[in-house]
Amino acid sequence: MSKKYLVITGGSRGIGLAIAKLFLEKRFQVINLSRNLCPLTDVVNIQMDLATKGCEENLKKEVGNPRQKTEGSASVRLLPK
Repeated sequence: MSKKYLVITGGSRGIGLAIAKLFLEKRFQVINLSRNLCPLTDVVNIQMDLATKGCEENLKKEVGNPRQKTEGSASVRLLPK
C-alpha cells in the first residue's frame, strides 16, 4: 500500500491542527505549511509565510523532490529575514 500525504496550510492551531490530528490518525503523512510549527510530533513542518511574494519558488527550491526525502519529522524555515 502506498503512503498517503496531506499538505495543509495553518496546521499549527485551530481547525488546521484538528485536521492534522484527524489525518495522522488515518495514517497520512501530514505536511504543514505555516508561520508557526505544528505541535504534533509526526508532522513535517515547513515554516513559511504564504503571504510573502515568491514563497512558492522558495518552497520548490527547499523541498525539491519529496520522494527523495526521508520519512519522519522535519522542519524547514522559509520566512523572510
